[in-house]
Amino acid sequence: MGFGSSSQLPRGGRGMVHTVIEDDAGLQDVRRTWSALLAANPRPLLPLTWEWLSTWWTCFRGGDRLSRDLRLFVHLFENERGPRAIVPMVRMEHRFRGVWMRAVGSMANGHSLLWDAILHPDLQPEELDDMGTALLGTPGVELWLFRQLAGDSRLLDWLSHRAESPGRFGVLHTVRSPLVPTRGSWDAYLDQRPRLYRKSVRKKVRVFDDHPGTSVERVPLLSATDPVLEEVTEVSRRSWKAGVAHDLGSDRAGREFLGRLVDPIGPGGEAEVWLARLDGRAIAYELHFRKAGITYPIRADFDEAFRHLAPGSVLEYRAVEAAFADPAIHVYDTCAADYWYLRQLTDRSREIHDAAVFSRGVRGTALYALEFGLMPVLRRIRKWVRPRRQGS
Repeated sequence: MGFGSSSQLPRGGRGMVHTVIEDDAGLQDVRRTWSALLAANPRPLLPLTWEWLSTWWTCFRGGDRLSRDLRLFVHLFENERGPRAIVPMVRMEHRFRGVWMRAVGSMANGHSLLWDAILHPDLQPEELDDMGTALLGTPGVELWLFRQLAGDSRLLDWLSHRAESPGRFGVLHTVRSPLVPTRGSWDAYLDQRPRLYRKSVRKKVRVFDDHPGTSVERVPLLSATDPVLEEVTEVSRRSWKAGVAHDLGSDRAGREFLGRLVDPIGPGGEAEVWLARLDGRAIAYELHFRKAGITYPIRADFDEAFRHLAPGSVLEYRAVEAAFADPAIHVYDTCAADYWYLRQLTDRSREIHDAAVFSRGVRGTALYALEFGLMPVLRRIRKWVRPRRQGS
């Protein structure tokens, strides 16, 4: 086995064994346990699967401008009844407000939809106490960084109320990602949305459909070698993201991540691409993965040269319409921030937080005071100054 270390958690005599997985062999060995624990969960979300997170580790282990020297640090908690929790994390050096800190962080980055601890549905509060205490008990750590943490997470609730002893807890950033419930009639649902939105989106679809040579295609994906993925990359290269090097042509790790995810997901019929074409040429796409009744458009781009045809809006319209028609789908997860146009499409959303626990050492204390003491004051001053400058 590739496991790094195991220890008995002493508190309360509950017989919980804590194992830390620190190498690739251990990550492979825990696959069945991981999948069984997630399957027992009432919400077996795609971004928490072994396939998603092991692929994340393969593609992003090199770190980025804010995180370096990544090492596996996956926590497995078991007792005589079997696995009770898995917490997929990494050890790293993380740059926070310009300061490099010894950190433990979630296996998540900008490509992640959400992250959470995978808990057995009947995990007891005292077990969560033991688990959380063990997580925050890693010696030498100055920062525990929980990126993309689900808003309804039991771990987040525990951190919010019980993390004061080992460190100081705070929420760094919150995003609300719109969700579209897709049960019922699409036409009836759309009729309930704001009138200006309905008028706008229907006009975009009509203009696109009436333009000579346009079409929409829905293509199943079976493997990472599917030629349609090359079309997807070319569209991304011609999108606005190329100007900031976030297109798939520039982001090699992101492109590899999406491709590698297709291999385990596609053969089950749960991966597809929606393409908008003009005279046979792809000008926009939405890449979808599905699991447990949720469809995730995890990446979408459009060719800037064809902005006037609004191909991205048309694809979103068609994909949501198809989700309403599919009895196996009950949620279209936009995988996006709370943009104005998405607030017109739905009133529902899920919260995603970046949160942190700062150690009580000198640097942890100083950075906590900076982030939650000084920075809010500076933001209020900036908010007060800007309108006065604009009026002068």
